[in-house]
Amino acid sequence: MSDLKYIAFLAVLWLFFKFGPAQLIRRVTMALLGKKGLEEVGRKALAQQPDRITLGAAQPPTKPQVLVAVSSLERRGFQRAGSFQVREMKGLMLHLLLKTEDSALAVVYDHPKAGVWADLFSRYADGTSFTVTNAPAGNALDQRPGHPSVKAPGQPPAMLAMRLTRERPAGELRAVTAAEFPRVFEQAYEESMAWRKGKGLSAAEVRGSGLERVSA
Repeated sequence: MSDLKYIAFLAVLWLFFKFGPAQLIRRVTMALLGKKGLEEVGRKALAQQPDRITLGAAQPPTKPQVLVAVSSLERRGFQRAGSFQVREMKGLMLHLLLKTEDSALAVVYDHPKAGVWADLFSRYADGTSFTVTNAPAGNALDQRPGHPSVKAPGQPPAMLAMRLTRERPAGELRAVTAAEFPRVFEQAYEESMAWRKGKGLSAAEVRGSGLERVSA
């Protein structure tokens, strides 16, 4: 799974709810310095991100918007693989689903401030991946090579499922079981964050993501 789109967005989301007003003022000041200031914002932002995450079991979804998203995927043949909380990111809930015959995986996210969004993705035997997401933010981040992501803000999860099987590249797909899914997610985040911290955030990424002006 490696650098799936939702992993990139998790990092940005965590930053959004981590920084307070005092830090915001300092980051805006730094941003006014130009390219170097923005890169410093990116460096400090990445330093705040956990190197790894852990998923803890949570209750099934009850929020109407989440239930609509989950149910729409179930009608397309997806089966639930559990609900989880990200222990390092307070308030973020994940609802995992998969469709084994299509080698398709899905995550429906729920956050009290960021709202509800979904990612649909497939993994390949060579370690690459392909993702379709309706995430409303985080699209300015560079994508890890070999892990393309199609952005489709506002599209319903059922449409994402159709686009996944229609638009993903040909190749040997890798199956993931429901039992494996949570650990795969954790490993993917760790690998992605290691790559992102090694690369750093460019001035363009910081500006495009609005990181220099976001307050909790």
